[in-house]
Amino acid sequence: YNGAIRDFSRFRNSAALFHSFDGHTSGVLSVRLSSDYNYVVTSSDDNMVRLWDLHTHKCVRMFEGHNKAVFDCDVVSTFTKVDPMGGR
Repeated sequence: YNGAIRDFSRFRNSAALFHSFDGHTSGVLSVRLSSDYNYVVTSSDDNMVRLWDLHTHKCVRMFEGHNKAVFDCDVVSTFTKVDPMGGR
């Protein structure tokens, strides 16, 4: 595991790398898509949860402080109605 999330685009049944979301330093254990398809949240063996913007392909927020690997994550249904940066 290299900690990268990869987005593959299919064209004529041929897999081609479309985007890469690099940032986790260990294996990614969970991926969840927001209901508006604007964000992805990932959790990892590196004790980190990250929020990714699907338009810029950048990590917009890191949720630190976990003492162990984070095996699962989720996006609440009201997520798109709040500032994903947490008011920052």
